[in-house]
Amino acid sequence: MKLLCLIFFGLTVSTSFSQDTLSRAFVNRFAYTFELDSVSIRGPGWDSLQQDIKRAQFIMLGENHSSPLLSFFTKHLLNAAAKSGFDHFLLETGPVASRKLASLYSPDEKVFGKRLHDFLSEFKMKAGSPPAEFIAMKNDVTMYAAAFANKYKVIGLDKEYASSVDYLLNELGRYSTKGLKAEYDAALLRAAFHKKMEVETDNYPHITESGRDTVISRFLDHVAGENKDARFIVDELRKSFLIYGLNEGGQYYQSEEVRLANVKKNFGQLYYKYPGGPSGFKAIVKFGNVHAERGISYYWHFDVGNLLTEIAASNGNTSLHIHGMRRYRYREDGTVADFYNDGYEVYPNIISQTDSTKWTVIDLRPMRLLILSGKMKVKSKQELDLIVKNDLVLLTPVDGAYRSSMNYE
Repeated sequence: MKLLCLIFFGLTVSTSFSQDTLSRAFVNRFAYTFELDSVSIRGPGWDSLQQDIKRAQFIMLGENHSSPLLSFFTKHLLNAAAKSGFDHFLLETGPVASRKLASLYSPDEKVFGKRLHDFLSEFKMKAGSPPAEFIAMKNDVTMYAAAFANKYKVIGLDKEYASSVDYLLNELGRYSTKGLKAEYDAALLRAAFHKKMEVETDNYPHITESGRDTVISRFLDHVAGENKDARFIVDELRKSFLIYGLNEGGQYYQSEEVRLANVKKNFGQLYYKYPGGPSGFKAIVKFGNVHAERGISYYWHFDVGNLLTEIAASNGNTSLHIHGMRRYRYREDGTVADFYNDGYEVYPNIISQTDSTKWTVIDLRPMRLLILSGKMKVKSKQELDLIVKNDLVLLTPVDGAYRSSMNYE
């Protein structure tokens, strides 16, 4: 890829900014704040980010999981990107889960939130184990409401969650003919047993045991023959059995490779069939930070972020990679936890730009140019990788507490 001297926030990188070693003061020159509420978002950071949105084919939004503030921000991102032709919102959840999400949608956010709450509460395994990933927070309701209102296709690219067996079997119940009723009931009983063992026993591999269960497997074999919708659910459930089974068997790299192959295939099926042609396919892709970077990931995979980079480049377009960071979070008792020395100490010059009340966006591209031109050194390898593999860092103010942000009992 060509390295371009990028103009961002009206500042041009030049040798006058060159320093021997990256510092907090230098990073601060490229750090810009903005504020948001339920209606609007404003500030110099947002003004410039909107220009990046207009130029990109893909927006790769890397997240810290279970961030209510990031979901709130994503609502505004979806609204703004829709005006620039973005019409896909692609998620780190399963395809069946995203279909379920769409089926629960109502333009009335209270109704939508209540439907999601009831679904999540009914089929959760236990606290922290909802039936589907990344749809379980209160602020997710607002985020997905914005996506559906703006006519996005909201699609999960990933596996179904480890806690999904119960609800997926219930989904398959609608396709269970009279002749399958006994097998269906038996499969539900076996799934309930594995769920009980997971809740009551430490380290019980519920989803792997469900995948190995001959009673459940027999029902899946037979119900898959009923129609294409039943077969789709069965196929996705069995993919999850395989991915989690490899992981729980200690084959971590292989598990992730199978998982990523599935994600990329699902993306390709959307991309290559897009009616407007591949170069017109514009998507916001929201995955965990480890998946969002260019090049090889921290876990030694060519991940989703790299896929988007290469595809955009093949079209003569660009992908925008945003790395989300959260230094502060409320505890349930209202006090604030500071995670600086809990993983973020490896990004000292970046994480120190966090504002506890305002959002901060840091443009990494000017720093990347200086580093790769040999004009600047970075002491921290992690900080170096962050700058080279991403375009922006998005720092949240104090984020909401974990348990109280969840939309299920």
